[in-house]
Amino acid sequence: MTTESGRSVIVADSETLLIWNGATFEKKKTCDVQVGQEIPITFQLSAPEKIKTHVDMSLWLSKDEWVYGTEFWKAVDAMRNVMASPLTEGAKNWLKHAGKDPTRARTSVPKGWWAKNNKVNFVLPYPRKARLQRVMSGRSNTEVIKEGYIYPYHAQRNEQLFPDKFELNKENGIFVGLFLAEGHVDTTKNSGVRISNNNLAVIEFVQDWFDKHHIGHNYFEKQSVATENRVGGTSITVSGNCAVLAQFLLKWLGHLSYHKYVPHDAFQASDEFVAGVLNGYFSGDGSVTGAAITASSVSKKLIHGIAALCSRLGMVTKISERQLKENNVKTKNIARTYLIRIAGENSVKFADRVGMIDSNKAERLAAVNRHSKSQKYNNFINNVFTDKIVGMKKVEVNEGTKLYDVTVPSTLNFCAFNGIGLRDKLVSLTASCL
Repeated sequence: MTTESGRSVIVADSETLLIWNGATFEKKKTCDVQVGQEIPITFQLSAPEKIKTHVDMSLWLSKDEWVYGTEFWKAVDAMRNVMASPLTEGAKNWLKHAGKDPTRARTSVPKGWWAKNNKVNFVLPYPRKARLQRVMSGRSNTEVIKEGYIYPYHAQRNEQLFPDKFELNKENGIFVGLFLAEGHVDTTKNSGVRISNNNLAVIEFVQDWFDKHHIGHNYFEKQSVATENRVGGTSITVSGNCAVLAQFLLKWLGHLSYHKYVPHDAFQASDEFVAGVLNGYFSGDGSVTGAAITASSVSKKLIHGIAALCSRLGMVTKISERQLKENNVKTKNIARTYLIRIAGENSVKFADRVGMIDSNKAERLAAVNRHSKSQKYNNFINNVFTDKIVGMKKVEVNEGTKLYDVTVPSTLNFCAFNGIGLRDKLVSLTASCL
């Protein structure tokens, strides 16, 4: 089933769909549903009861593989304390028997101490105590290791300050949005995070963000000549050199355009972070034309995630898709593109609640406020709007086809990731409906 706003879902021939009868939504057998009838789509996704303020980095970067400053100094203090503790009576007697001074201070960590303490009182990636002692002896620049921050285990450490708790605030939201739109991780070195954009306001934001985290960065400006198949112009990229950030973004947001997605943590975060992500994403990959704000991606999951974030701020979105047969660079096997559109009163809400850091788009966004405030979807009930069914077709069942029985005990209703309100029956959980 496909709707006018571009949502779709595969359901069993059962009472899964909720149909608007003019007064309420009622369950109906799929075989009785007709094109032109209306179903509920979420336009105001409620904030969670408990707002998530940060991401625990250890869930993405294991303490068994990365040096956490807090754990490091916890281990150092524990080792220093055991070295300062008195010898046991057994050790003293052994020294007496060996003709040595039994009152002397410890010269080594007790046997078995590391195995008893690592992963119990602290967690470090070092396989044995000798590796920690080697670091403490001055062979490594331990002065840069600070509590509350993460450092690579194998690579050289420097003055980078990447926290072990990634704050879900507006500034970080904008950076996340920019990465989802125009970011890239250099997987050959696993340390470079690149953001490409030609607007100086965006470039300055990225540079300032790297500076705040003491992340060294490089500025690249490339001029390309126009050809028959390619548009020429200037391309600007800022590359931040931070292995911690690179690996975190790879795991948290996905890699390459096809596999990027809005992280689950965003849906548990504050409206401030949500607005930041939308600001960054549309500043990077969006356009403002007339009274409409649009963006596109080859990642269906990303577009549905952006639409879901829009619903957190009460904005209705339209989703569509297209398949180009050719482009200006003669690409073979062109991927299907998914588009999101915010128009009418919703573009006014976007201007008021989200905004854009791209200075050129911000000017056009200010003009959106003066355009028509017409609203295509007029039937709003509580937190949903009614959306017309524009297409229905049977899907052939084959080996491997799966349907899932989703049950919400309190209401027997639930909302799919793409916003469709459904009833307690069998549904196919595809990428658009996770």
